[in-house]
Amino acid sequence: MRIVVIWVKQGKAYLPTQAQTEAGYFMGIEPIHIANLAKEDMITAIEKVLATGHPRVPTLTREEFRHRKDPLLAITKSKTWKDFERDAIAFTITWTENEIVLNITDKSSKFQHDLNRQHIFPLETPLDMIVESILKTLF
Repeated sequence: MRIVVIWVKQGKAYLPTQAQTEAGYFMGIEPIHIANLAKEDMITAIEKVLATGHPRVPTLTREEFRHRKDPLLAITKSKTWKDFERDAIAFTITWTENEIVLNITDKSSKFQHDLNRQHIFPLETPLDMIVESILKTLF
């Protein structure tokens, strides 16, 4: 499985590298690729994230996670997740064995997917079609 998370905030797309913890969950780490909200820029950033893969990192304890300074907050100069999500939207692209799934966050919670806005693509779908779907959602 491959995952790319695209956070859109302040007129830019932020694509953190998705590390996989020893426990199996994913979390955003550096490097974070920044792209203009243009198809070619976003495709290039997605390709960079995919080329990096999912580095393995230790599973954080609850205490470590609470005190972790998320690089996404730092790069956007957001003090808290609440501050960050005020005007942000997230798109998660997941490549499974059978399909590509594009999830979009729910307007009421930036950490929940809105299943009514989910898009399913065949595995052979080119990135430009997925990015076009994201841009249509935004504009």
